[in-house]
Amino acid sequence: MGERVTTRSAAKGTAAVLLLLCAAQFVMTIDSTVMNVSIASLVHDLSTSVTAIQLAVTLFTLVMATTMIAGGKIGDILGRRRTFGIGLVIYAMGSGITAIASNVIMLYVGWSLLEGLGAALILPTLAALVASNFPGERRPAAYAAIASAASAAMTLGPLIGGWVTTSFTWRYVFAAEVIVCIGILVASRVIADAPREGSRPSFDGVGALLSAGAMGAIVIAALGSSAWGWVVAAEGQPALFGISLTMWLILAGVLSAMGFVGWSKRREERGQAPLVSAGLFANKQLLGGLFMLTMQTLIMAGTLFALPLFFSVAMGLTAFQTGLTLMPMSIGLIASALWVSQLLIRRGWGPRAIVRAGLWTVFVATLLLIAAIDIEATSRAMIAPLFVMGAGIGLLAGQLGNVIQSAVPVERANEAGGLQYTAQNLGSSLGTAVIGSLLVAGLTSSIVAQVQAAPGFTQLQKDKASVAISENIEFVSDAQLKSGLSKTKATPKQQAELLAINAEGRVDALRNGLATVTLLTVITLAFTRVLPKKLD
Repeated sequence: MGERVTTRSAAKGTAAVLLLLCAAQFVMTIDSTVMNVSIASLVHDLSTSVTAIQLAVTLFTLVMATTMIAGGKIGDILGRRRTFGIGLVIYAMGSGITAIASNVIMLYVGWSLLEGLGAALILPTLAALVASNFPGERRPAAYAAIASAASAAMTLGPLIGGWVTTSFTWRYVFAAEVIVCIGILVASRVIADAPREGSRPSFDGVGALLSAGAMGAIVIAALGSSAWGWVVAAEGQPALFGISLTMWLILAGVLSAMGFVGWSKRREERGQAPLVSAGLFANKQLLGGLFMLTMQTLIMAGTLFALPLFFSVAMGLTAFQTGLTLMPMSIGLIASALWVSQLLIRRGWGPRAIVRAGLWTVFVATLLLIAAIDIEATSRAMIAPLFVMGAGIGLLAGQLGNVIQSAVPVERANEAGGLQYTAQNLGSSLGTAVIGSLLVAGLTSSIVAQVQAAPGFTQLQKDKASVAISENIEFVSDAQLKSGLSKTKATPKQQAELLAINAEGRVDALRNGLATVTLLTVITLAFTRVLPKKLD
């Protein structure tokens, strides 16, 4: 038997219930922003590399993306409130392990795996719990509050994470998450559970494996693409018939996705409950909204990975200074999401027009950022471009969620919500992996080219350096590079030249990453016609 639905009317629609659900959404969202501004400290404290931390960020969102649909179905089986509680326990365990991590493996287990699994159980239940606790006309306001909590986390995350990391240690953020999760869990009895429709559904294990395999293969392909090559295999890298592992993994992901759709149809024809109703795969508005949400999140995640990395490593800013530098983007985001987008809606703008306006704003912002780093890569030069970037992201926030939810009947809202969070986390994984790999590729090509053109080295030294750089390239600060060069036989003049080459290479890499964001924004703009002009 599942959880008995509570009937206490006092529990429904109270400020306490909304506060608990908003707190859960806030904690789920703030993690990645804190990690992004703390990259340099994590690298130092865990004696690891930027690439290893990038992998942790990617794995966190990958775990959520691959298990989100299954997490939603577990909520149907065990009851939403019980699943919500189990997710909080798992998430708190992961945060605790992360807080005491002494190496990157513990970070992978605590943050990437356990926190990812906990979030996959918590997030799909939020929509159902809001619906069961806030009936009728109060429901839209409750959903708006949940969305505001996510926006607040994105806004405050860099600043909170930067201040705590600089003044104390990043570990305190994760220790605080343990306390917050325990508090939500203890107080969650006031939350009314969402009633189950009909009998308890069975869990589709095959469908869960197929859906996880599809997204896992695609994200791993993106992550390894810089080393393996996209189509033709790089020298010394795994290949089959000369084709890189990247393409084979993408093919495996596509085939797994097709298998998932086919399997879902087969189960439904047999009268068995699939993870996702097969009819949703033919819903054009739903599919269009999911595609656009994936692209939107890819652009946002890639940008929010590249900029903090550049600020902390290339510009030498502390985590708190990085958070302050990103503050204009946060201000632009919150102002645009809360006021500008609402003003446009009142003036009759539909989701297609608002999303287009947001994407055009992001496009302009990336061009301004490229111009700023070309002229003067300083915090002051970044203020206006970052504000414009935030304004564009703010216009996008929330629009696609409305498109997705309005595309399905109420009884399919949980399934659509699972797909929505899956698309969001898949986009986040791809954004971090793709932009991260392109940053490394840009850094490699720039430094190798500059070394080959440098007058202060012999050709033999240039060739050896080029091979070493291509095989072991990393984003390193001037201080780290100085420390490493002091242990070599390089002359003071050669060391100075290598420092200048590394500084220019980092700027070239960021320019390469931002140019990719610009291209992705243009591609996404071309597909906005899949969105409806108006919502019924």
